[in-house]
Amino acid sequence: MPLYEYKCPHCGIFEQQHPMASVPKTVVCTQCSSKARKLISAIGLSQINSTRAKLIDSTNASAHEPQVVTSKPGTVKPARVTHNPLHTKLPRP
Repeated sequence: MPLYEYKCPHCGIFEQQHPMASVPKTVVCTQCSSKARKLISAIGLSQINSTRAKLIDSTNASAHEPQVVTSKPGTVKPARVTHNPLHTKLPRP
Protein backbone atom coordinates (compact mmCIF):
# COMPACT_ATOMS: atom_id res chain seq x y z
CA MET A 1 0.00 0.00 0.00
CA PRO A 2 1.29 3.48 -0.80
CA LEU A 3 2.10 6.11 1.79
CA TYR A 4 0.21 9.39 1.74
CA GLU A 5 1.25 12.62 3.44
CA TYR A 6 -1.18 14.54 5.62
CA LYS A 7 -0.73 17.92 7.30
CA CYS A 8 -2.13 18.65 10.72
CA PRO A 9 -2.50 22.39 11.51
CA HIS A 10 -1.02 21.82 14.98
CA CYS A 11 1.50 18.94 14.65
CA GLY A 12 2.74 19.25 11.07
CA ILE A 13 3.22 16.61 8.39
CA PHE A 14 2.81 12.86 8.96
CA GLU A 15 2.35 9.79 6.75
CA GLN A 16 -0.31 7.07 6.62
CA GLN A 17 -0.84 4.01 4.45
CA HIS A 18 -4.12 3.59 2.58
CA PRO A 19 -5.30 1.42 -0.33
CA MET A 20 -5.20 3.30 -3.63
CA ALA A 21 -8.92 2.65 -4.17
CA SER A 22 -9.99 4.46 -1.00
CA VAL A 23 -7.72 7.35 -0.05
CA PRO A 24 -9.41 9.76 2.39
CA LYS A 25 -8.93 13.49 1.80
CA THR A 26 -8.90 14.14 5.55
CA VAL A 27 -7.88 11.94 8.48
CA VAL A 28 -7.59 12.31 12.23
CA CYS A 29 -4.11 13.31 13.45
CA THR A 30 -2.39 10.51 15.34
CA GLN A 31 -1.03 12.90 18.02
CA CYS A 32 -3.65 15.58 18.71
CA SER A 33 -6.81 14.06 17.11
CA SER A 34 -7.54 17.14 14.99
CA LYS A 35 -8.48 17.05 11.30
CA ALA A 36 -5.52 16.74 8.87
CA ARG A 37 -5.67 17.37 5.09
CA LYS A 38 -4.01 15.22 2.43
CA LEU A 39 -1.05 16.83 0.71
CA ILE A 40 -0.05 16.48 -2.93
CA SER A 41 3.51 15.18 -2.83
CA ALA A 42 6.07 13.79 -5.24
CA ILE A 43 5.76 10.11 -6.08
CA GLY A 44 8.56 7.71 -5.21
CA LEU A 45 9.30 5.62 -8.28
CA SER A 46 11.14 2.41 -7.61
CA GLN A 47 14.62 1.93 -9.03
CA ILE A 48 14.23 -1.84 -9.15
CA ASN A 49 15.61 -4.00 -11.95
CA SER A 50 13.92 -7.12 -13.28
CA THR A 51 16.23 -9.55 -11.44
CA ARG A 52 15.55 -7.92 -8.09
CA ALA A 53 11.80 -7.74 -8.84
CA LYS A 54 11.72 -11.48 -9.66
CA LEU A 55 13.57 -12.24 -6.41
CA ILE A 56 11.12 -10.16 -4.37
CA ASP A 57 8.13 -11.78 -6.10
CA SER A 58 9.46 -15.31 -5.54
CA THR A 59 10.25 -14.52 -1.90
CA ASN A 60 6.73 -13.17 -1.32
CA ALA A 61 5.17 -16.18 -3.10
CA SER A 62 7.25 -18.70 -1.17
CA ALA A 63 6.23 -17.17 2.16
CA HIS A 64 2.77 -18.72 1.80
CA GLU A 65 3.45 -21.50 -0.72
CA PRO A 66 6.97 -22.95 -0.28
CA GLN A 67 8.56 -24.50 -3.33
CA VAL A 68 8.80 -28.30 -3.40
CA VAL A 69 12.34 -29.69 -3.21
CA THR A 70 13.02 -32.50 -5.69
CA SER A 71 16.67 -33.23 -4.81
CA LYS A 72 19.25 -32.46 -2.16
CA PRO A 73 21.05 -29.15 -2.64
CA GLY A 74 24.47 -29.51 -4.22
CA THR A 75 23.79 -32.85 -5.90
CA VAL A 76 24.74 -33.19 -9.53
CA LYS A 77 22.60 -35.17 -11.92
CA PRO A 78 24.60 -37.89 -13.70
CA ALA A 79 25.46 -37.26 -17.33
CA ARG A 80 23.32 -39.01 -19.90
CA VAL A 81 24.95 -42.06 -21.47
CA THR A 82 24.74 -42.33 -25.22
CA HIS A 83 25.21 -45.53 -27.18
CA ASN A 84 25.81 -43.85 -30.52
CA PRO A 85 29.20 -45.02 -31.94
CA LEU A 86 29.85 -41.59 -33.46
CA HIS A 87 29.86 -40.03 -30.00
CA THR A 88 32.83 -42.16 -28.86
CA LYS A 89 35.17 -39.93 -30.90
CA LEU A 90 34.08 -36.76 -29.09
CA PRO A 91 36.37 -35.38 -26.36
CA ARG A 92 35.41 -36.21 -22.79
CA PRO A 93 35.22 -33.56 -20.06
